[in-house]
Amino acid sequence: MLPSNGMARLAAPQCMDTRPVMPHFHVSLRMGRDKLALPSSLTAAPMPSTLIEIRRACSPEQEAQLIEAVQAALVDGFRIPPEDRCVRLIAYEPHRFIHPPRLSRPECYTLVTVTAFAGRTIEAKRRLYRAIVDRLGELDIPADHITITLNEVERENWGLRGGQPASEIDLGFKVDV
Repeated sequence: MLPSNGMARLAAPQCMDTRPVMPHFHVSLRMGRDKLALPSSLTAAPMPSTLIEIRRACSPEQEAQLIEAVQAALVDGFRIPPEDRCVRLIAYEPHRFIHPPRLSRPECYTLVTVTAFAGRTIEAKRRLYRAIVDRLGELDIPADHITITLNEVERENWGLRGGQPASEIDLGFKVDV
């Protein structure tokens, strides 16, 4: 029997695997491992904003290691202040995150998306890319399994500290490194 809208209902998917479903993780370490605080209007702007996406479940310790590795790479590559922290992690179930077919260890595919103020030099971008690959390599993620995307945003397109355009705020650090 068809529903009143005349469209056939799709059957519920049948699960072949009876193992527990891997949860969708969203982890953020903004101020440090042992502190939970909202950014103050007196602190530096949360720049850049970075998202790490992986296709496997990790322990909380492994998640923190991934976040800290990318944070350290941002400090090294873009010369941001160490306390300038905005790195998030999402772990997907493997079937929800396809990967390039050439990968020898597809469970290690890692996508890092950095959204930052425009204005950094190509040298700074190279430093960042190399630092991310090196730091994640220390966690046994193959270099050719890492994709990095840099989205550059003009300062006037970023609202901070109560809705002010970042172009009108003294950030306390240089962007053009």
